[in-house]
Amino acid sequence: MRTDNHDNAADPAIERHRRDAADYDRQALDYDWYGPQILFGLAYGQLAPGGRVLDLGIGTGLSSELFARAGFSVTGVDGAAEMLAMCQSKGFAAELLQHDLRQLPLPLADGSFDAVIAAGLLQMFGDPAPLLAEMHRLLKPGGLAALTTLPPAEDDGPDLTCDNIEGINVYSYRDEYFRDLAGELGLAVVCRATALMKSWQHPGELVPYRNWILKR
Repeated sequence: MRTDNHDNAADPAIERHRRDAADYDRQALDYDWYGPQILFGLAYGQLAPGGRVLDLGIGTGLSSELFARAGFSVTGVDGAAEMLAMCQSKGFAAELLQHDLRQLPLPLADGSFDAVIAAGLLQMFGDPAPLLAEMHRLLKPGGLAALTTLPPAEDDGPDLTCDNIEGINVYSYRDEYFRDLAGELGLAVVCRATALMKSWQHPGELVPYRNWILKR
């Protein structure tokens, strides 16, 4: 596992993931978080076997482990060393890098991946444009970005809304805003699917999330 020199201690989301790393996989099941499986199902049939996959915010590896089992080579990036340690213990990743994803560009070569995954990541960014631009840079021509977003509670509300949940800012994007922004950055929408998971803010409620496949 490689580590860079960026100081990410001030990010409350990373601190939360450090604390929860050992229990993260169980929490995902408890909240019916199936984004990793949905993204894999949407992307797999559109990728050539044996390609390279980059997982941004890899965490414990829930998303990219599915791609590794299918024969893809996985590189993962995350800001939390504890999450990367859990991922490394599963033994499927070819390379893991500890890096604060607010600090771009990543120390990875242009056009070096067939797919980039970002499951449960973009809602931590008030401005998704830099991360989308970085995905475009890292993807090969024709490569796929498989990612999730949270939609706002009101369809006719502002393009971007923010909720503070247990000290962490969580951002929602209107679908039209996100689609247009991705298109401006060279990522065209291939498909979008909606799923539900249990709310971690309001027990007993279900909240929607979007699963996107974008193509460079």
